[in-house]
Amino acid sequence: MKTIKLLITLIVISLAANGIAHADISPEKRAEIERMIKLTDMEKIWGQILPQSINSMRSRYPKLPNEYFTEIAEKMNAKDLIGRLIPIYDKYYTLEDLKAINAFYSSPAGQKVIVAKSQFDAEAAKICQQWEVEIFQEARDKTLKPKAEGN
Repeated sequence: MKTIKLLITLIVISLAANGIAHADISPEKRAEIERMIKLTDMEKIWGQILPQSINSMRSRYPKLPNEYFTEIAEKMNAKDLIGRLIPIYDKYYTLEDLKAINAFYSSPAGQKVIVAKSQFDAEAAKICQQWEVEIFQEARDKTLKPKAEGN
């Protein structure tokens, strides 16, 4: 049943994204969006995230055959995904926004943000995990441990 729900979800997302992907965007704005994607190394980032996503699905659905995940891996590629995301950039950013963003990302400070972001995200994820464990342990100790007699 979970497999069917997953397949239906993937199909719905694909159809919705396909409809969005054909939005009219001026060539100048599309070029700025593509420039931002290139400056921020989005294709490389998504190229790393997609295999992680497939591996996560593989561990959640161990009974599915390997061919299933091979088929998904062949169809999921960063270039296609980014093409589907371009209309979202178009929706939320004006041409002027994109030019300003690209000017920043082209600067030394912008390049530093891009390089440091992955390192920052990795360290932040570790801190968040540690914080989560601490909170869960405190909540467990407070609510699940037997209360001392007389209290």
